[in-house]
Amino acid sequence: MTEEDDKRLLEMAAQAAGIEHGSDRLECGLSLTDPDGRHRSLPRWNPLDDDGDALRLAMKLGIDLEWRSDARVAAYRHTNADGYCFTAFESSRENRAKNTRRAIVRAAAAIGEAMP
Repeated sequence: MTEEDDKRLLEMAAQAAGIEHGSDRLECGLSLTDPDGRHRSLPRWNPLDDDGDALRLAMKLGIDLEWRSDARVAAYRHTNADGYCFTAFESSRENRAKNTRRAIVRAAAAIGEAMP
């Protein structure tokens, strides 16, 4: 994927999660609360590069992860009673963390693209 493709994925994922963004930099608009009750914001949001951002995105959108026996990671969310599911698959053989983050972002981007 190109840098432009990644930027588009991040924009759509941000839309799905309700994260506001500026021209070249996505800024966190999520209400994040630490276990001790403190609120914090992140100056730069990039779940393609940051494990914490990816996990927060998955939690915010209810995205489930599954490491499959066919050496792929699946990121998915069922959205309604008719069984429609936003799903993204990536290889889990090489660079498992990077590809897991990418699967989360791709699933979130699909959710964002389907939004009105």
